[in-house]
Amino acid sequence: MRKSIFIVNIKNVDSEVEAKKFIAEINKKHNDARHNVPVYRIIKEQKIFESFSDNGEPKGTAGMPILDILRGRNLVNVCVVVTRYFGGTLLGTGGLMRAYSEAIINVLEQCEFITKKIYDKYEIVCNYSDLDKVKYKLLQNNIKFDNLIYTDKIKLNIFLEVSDYLEQIFNILKDETNNNIEINLTDKNIYK
Repeated sequence: MRKSIFIVNIKNVDSEVEAKKFIAEINKKHNDARHNVPVYRIIKEQKIFESFSDNGEPKGTAGMPILDILRGRNLVNVCVVVTRYFGGTLLGTGGLMRAYSEAIINVLEQCEFITKKIYDKYEIVCNYSDLDKVKYKLLQNNIKFDNLIYTDKIKLNIFLEVSDYLEQIFNILKDETNNNIEINLTDKNIYK
């Protein structure tokens, strides 16, 4: 990195608005730096939105190497700004790519990551006589439930990871209740 100073700021963000706010904060904090290279990856409705800039460095030497590392580690809902204070020595294209890559890798090795999964929320409506069977099958399949509401029937919420496994669970519950159950999707793409 030959005398240049690289400072990495990284933050968990849930939206592009949060990412842009964080980028603006770092730009303001390090407004005397030669470069503030912003990169973010955000997942929204099962789509990944990415943004990067070389912020005045030669094209492809700063933002893209950082983005490639975030992609390679499958990191989402993250915003990174790498600040470079120029040290007087030109690093060349390869040197810049290595320097930005090493800076983000060194910081990521010190980070603690939160693993989140995507769930869909379902409301189950069943008869009182079927509640114990439904609860047993849910517990047997490691499916948590909550928010039991007792009216003329019983309503409860379950959260299922988005997968092909859904249909199998629904069939198990229908079999246990002789098809006397309602299963309604109430919310999609909840991150837990």
